[in-house]
Amino acid sequence: MPGSAVILWWGADIRLLAGDGKMLRLAVAEADDPVPAILRLAGETCAPAQAVRVIYHPDTLDAHEVSCPNTSRSRLRKILLREFRALGAPDAVWSVEPIRRGTKGCATVLYLDQRSPLPRLLAGLAGGGWPVEGVWPLQSLVEATPPCAMARDGFLSLVVLGRRGLVSCVGPSGDRSLRFLEGPECVDGAIAELGSALARFEEGATPPGLMIVEDGGSSGALEHAPGARALTAMAAATFLSHARTLPAGGFSDFVGHRPFLARPPPLRPTLAAAGLALVLAALGLAWNARQDRARTRRQFATAREQQANLRQWVEDRAAAQARIDQLTLALSRIPGRAQPLCDFLAALDRATPTAIALQEVTIQGGALTVRGRIIDDAGPSGALSRLWRVLAVPDAPWHLDDLPAGQVGADFTLRGSIAAAARKAAAP
Repeated sequence: MPGSAVILWWGADIRLLAGDGKMLRLAVAEADDPVPAILRLAGETCAPAQAVRVIYHPDTLDAHEVSCPNTSRSRLRKILLREFRALGAPDAVWSVEPIRRGTKGCATVLYLDQRSPLPRLLAGLAGGGWPVEGVWPLQSLVEATPPCAMARDGFLSLVVLGRRGLVSCVGPSGDRSLRFLEGPECVDGAIAELGSALARFEEGATPPGLMIVEDGGSSGALEHAPGARALTAMAAATFLSHARTLPAGGFSDFVGHRPFLARPPPLRPTLAAAGLALVLAALGLAWNARQDRARTRRQFATAREQQANLRQWVEDRAAAQARIDQLTLALSRIPGRAQPLCDFLAALDRATPTAIALQEVTIQGGALTVRGRIIDDAGPSGALSRLWRVLAVPDAPWHLDDLPAGQVGADFTLRGSIAAAARKAAAP
């Protein structure tokens, strides 16, 4: 049985994936209305009563990277309305990406089309007998397509169809970055944006992702772009077929949002029906109130824990800095050359990331001891590993022992020694 037809409306470039897997391309003139052209294409391709799914990004659609609370879609609209007044326009359509787990600052992407032609397209499809299952932004399709759908520590994606491109990135902390490109320099711009997105990850850590390139003439240049070899190449038709897995009525669906408690259809204006409606409404209000209270308690507990951790980190870092200053002053008073010891303290001060809180620095008899606590991972390889790599350089006048094991929230101890020349210079 053939699946739903998928329509990609990306500016003046239209793609239609039929239920049998055949994909048709259509380029609309910039001055023409794409809606009649899309309806004609659907009439030539879609069977009667065949369901349709739409990936929607016309030229009138704007994408805004915003910060927001982790709340429901309806409440999020009220919050964003303060900054984006166009959300209240009667002919505006909008969508937001769901907030990913682990996102710092609850970042999302708001898609806003102030004078949207989408209602005319939906009316035309309904008039032709093709029910619309949902309408989603292009990035939602990217995040629903493997390997992006299974990546937990971020990913990259590169989509180039004709003269249009998208380079999107979900960073290690879950925040999104989207860059849309258009015109004859689309490929060069995509290569540059891909390098910028790759810089958000730790050096040497190439994230997984997708590369969809329809135009064969540009695929060679894109395959040699930085980080492109780690991306999974996929045909455009296969990519569009994953739109059939998007949840209808979900968080990023432009249309068809369903409430938690669906209102029953009015059969007859009886007293029993009115009573049932009141009961359902009361249950819905009670559920929302309980969810709000639970969410508030969780947010308060998380904020209190973060406040305590930050306060302890500030105290530990201030104590360690004071210890470094004391050691530097003491070394300056020692007769002879103590420059290697000062160099080590300066290097330690520069190399310590904010994800590590130093607690104690001891230099005695040429032996080095650095104690601290790991507050955050700070990347795939870990904050402690980065500190050890920066300090354990071969040409330094000090030596560090092997990297000790460490995890978030645990104490660690780095041990090492100062070179013999430095110990002689430090001796009284």
